[in-house]
Amino acid sequence: MQKRKLMFVFISMLLSISIAVAQQDTCPTLVAEALEATDSACSGIGRNEACYGNIQITAELGDPSLVFEQKGDVVELTEIKRLTLSPYIEESTAWGVALMNVQANIPDTLPGQGVMFLLFGDVDISNAGDSMEAFYFSSGIGIAGCNEAASGILINTPEGVGTVSLVANDVTIELGSTALLTAIPDDIMTIALTEGHSIVTADGVSQEFEGGFQVTVPINEDLEAIGAPSEPEPIPEEIGGVVPDITMFIELEESDEDDNTANTDETVEGNIVPLSGDWAFTLDTVEASSGCPPGMDAAMSSAPIPTNYVEFGDTFDLQTMMENTGAEGLPANITYDNPEPNVYTMAFSQEGVTISWIMSLQSDSLMLGEYSVDMSGLGMECTLDVTYNIERQG
Repeated sequence: MQKRKLMFVFISMLLSISIAVAQQDTCPTLVAEALEATDSACSGIGRNEACYGNIQITAELGDPSLVFEQKGDVVELTEIKRLTLSPYIEESTAWGVALMNVQANIPDTLPGQGVMFLLFGDVDISNAGDSMEAFYFSSGIGIAGCNEAASGILINTPEGVGTVSLVANDVTIELGSTALLTAIPDDIMTIALTEGHSIVTADGVSQEFEGGFQVTVPINEDLEAIGAPSEPEPIPEEIGGVVPDITMFIELEESDEDDNTANTDETVEGNIVPLSGDWAFTLDTVEASSGCPPGMDAAMSSAPIPTNYVEFGDTFDLQTMMENTGAEGLPANITYDNPEPNVYTMAFSQEGVTISWIMSLQSDSLMLGEYSVDMSGLGMECTLDVTYNIERQG
């Protein structure tokens, strides 16, 4: 069985910001200690689990015999009906913090990958799906004089899985990277995208925007969306100043036992060498810029890609893999690189089209990556960005 060690870099970054301004102020000190406690208590959280990070959290669970009352307690997301976190209370040193690892619509074939939810402050969240892929939530308005003791849900998607879909307060959020969610009952829900790309849909209207912008959606007292999302606008300076850029890394550690089948992926130290066998290439996301011909992304998404038998030796490099898979029609000016262990790149230009390819070996049975196509050499303001996975079938 694979053990997952989650290195919560995003918690550490939030922690470092809090410590830098703490000095002798009680509120920032408490916030820094709460995040440090969460980082320590929740380092072993697995997919579709929630961890109690810092006091105080009240939990309503499906199984009353389960315990979620103190730092380090872990429960399955399917057991959570509702969590209520405490706002900052100086007298009792309370400021609720919880951590969740949500699978959402990430395929089972990507072991260990999950969307990280960092819940902090005056947050009330109810499970509206199976494992928090849909939920209703509200958040407080913060504490006067202590920006660090804010309230909200910080969400981070893992690299290499493309866009993840979630539903919050009846609003569909397609997210790739990092966003801060806040919601004031009978007012608005705000989706502030600190980095990456997002599409927010409510009341039949969608807004697409990039990192550094936010949209709002009106909600009623029952936290239900009652209107369309606003036009994207820059994140206010007071929000952007306290929300860091965050990154989540997942390491897969080697184990002697299989997870479910004999083909469970294994990770080894150093350079990974894939296993010989049948490998299938699967597109994850395809995004075309506005200057591309209509339907290009749909055509790319629907193109059939066969499974290939690949023979690997004692070492691996991308050039050998391309040759062994029978790739045809590639130009002679291809450049290959291996910028870091288990990461390989390829780039070339042909007839005005430039293609850049990145492949990351996750294990001996799984590769993730992306490639981009730039058609500016053809006089077209068209770029195509694709994410994919290549998985051993046997």
